[in-house]
Parts: sequence; structure tokens; C-alpha cells
Amino acid sequence: MLQAVMTAPKVIITDISEYKLEKARLSGLDAAINPQKEDLGAAILGEFGSDKADLILECVGAQETISQAVALARKGSTVVVVGVFGQKPQVDLGLVQDRELSLVGTLMYQRADYEQAIALVAQGKLRLDVLVSHHFPFQQYLQAYQAIEAAQGNIMKVMIDL
Repeated sequence: MLQAVMTAPKVIITDISEYKLEKARLSGLDAAINPQKEDLGAAILGEFGSDKADLILECVGAQETISQAVALARKGSTVVVVGVFGQKPQVDLGLVQDRELSLVGTLMYQRADYEQAIALVAQGKLRLDVLVSHHFPFQQYLQAYQAIEAAQGNIMKVMIDL
């Protein structure tokens, strides 16, 4: 899966957090879209044209995002369900069938995924530095968790240094 994303000529990420969208932009993504502020369908057409996306990763685990993924997929696209759903989602199987979509589930990374990710970081192809928001020494682990809670989602990765 990582290979498909890394070799994609163009990638769009969506989120409702402007903080996280800015981090995505700093990481080098082509487009970062807030679907609460702009029309996601129009943004997809604007970025990809009428062909839309080859691959859609649903990473939230919410009814709205799986519905959007299926509704906005072009004929023959693959929709990968990464997000963990708290409630059973409803999927429009009529659209899945009509558009000949591949609906794929995934849960865990495998050793090969980690090895490939490490190699991409070593080659400088992944910018992870912008994703680390804070560092705390191990002795301040409690303050690290308090900072995460206080940030109310405006935080990315917090590192506890050993």
C-alpha cells in the first residue's frame, strides 16, 4: 500500500483540522482539503480531472468519510478502509457494484511495510520531522500526556525521549 501512495503522481489529503492540514502541506503533499470549507468533489475534479483518484484511503473510521470515499470514487477505483469504526457503517453497495470499485480492508502493518518506510526515510523521501510537535524527557512523561490533552487535537506526534 505504501508503494502505491509513494509512486502516486498526485496525492490529496482531507481533514477538518487546519493544524493537521498545514502539517500535511509542510510534508510536501500536493493538496490539503478541508471538506467543511470547500467542496470535496470539486477539489478532486480540480486536482485529478475527470479520472478522479485511482486509490482512496479512508483513515477516519466514520460514516461520513466512508460514504464520501465511495461516492467520489471513479469507476474502477480502489477504496481501502484503514480507519477503525466504532459503529457499523453503511456502505452504498449499489455504487460499489455500479462503479466496479474494489473495497479493501486493512488492519495492521507488516514487517515489509516497516522496512520500506525506514528505507524511504533513509533516502530522504519522507519528511517526518514536520510531524513531530514536541519532545519530552522520559521523566516528564506525565507532562507529555497533559500537553496532548490540552492541545485538543492541535498536536501531531509527541516524542518521549529515553
